[in-house]
Amino acid sequence: MPSCVTLTPTSAPCLPVRREYAIVRCHSRLLDLLENLHSNLRSAAACALGRLGRSEARSFLIGLLREAPSTGVVEAVAPVADQECIVLLGRLARKDTGLRASILDALDGIDHPQAEKVAVALRTVERRS
Repeated sequence: MPSCVTLTPTSAPCLPVRREYAIVRCHSRLLDLLENLHSNLRSAAACALGRLGRSEARSFLIGLLREAPSTGVVEAVAPVADQECIVLLGRLARKDTGLRASILDALDGIDHPQAEKVAVALRTVERRS
């Protein structure tokens, strides 16, 4: 994984400019990794970008939710979730009860009216069980 920023006492006066440059470089490298031949690197880059709120990772994260769902992927999709992601999370929570708690946490953190509706529906189903 690329190193994003190294801080030293002498770099403090230039920190805002260097930090922004380092962040842009880090994001750029992560975006490049989305096209890597190794699926584990693509997955890790997509999760990192999702956690950073970069919507460019959304389609990769949707693919991971469908093919290899995990708590890490669920957590990474929340900051970039759109309506398609929310519906997919709801369906996944109904199928995979092991991920339900992390999906509910993710839905609670998504600022979208559909996320609240899906979370309420999942909790209602959970209470009936």
